[in-house]
Amino acid sequence: MTLNKGVVMKIINETKERAIVLKNNRVEIYVNQENILDIDMFHLHAILNKLSEDKNVFVRMRAASNKYATINVLEKLSIDQSFSVRYAVALNLNTPKHILENLIKSDEEAIKLAAKRMLCKRMR
Repeated sequence: MTLNKGVVMKIINETKERAIVLKNNRVEIYVNQENILDIDMFHLHAILNKLSEDKNVFVRMRAASNKYATINVLEKLSIDQSFSVRYAVALNLNTPKHILENLIKSDEEAIKLAAKRMLCKRMR
């Protein structure tokens, strides 16, 4: 897929058929060069907040791993009942230091190690 890259934008994910673009603080999704979704960051954050409350663990995992998840969403999901959701929070590059420090106190070794690794990455 070829998009006009002259506009201030960042291509987040692109294949031949689809592209997810961050442009002027909006998220746009294109399928076969047709814009099928154009959403501002405020609404994206609201959607991620709603997804973080979903009963499906896989939906919450995706919200926890999303790079646009807010601190509130990450805080909520860092204490989720599901190991997989908490682990996704620990692996999210945008999880704040204070949340990672709390995850280091986890009883689950994998979550503890993931949080420690993320903190070490930030110190480099």
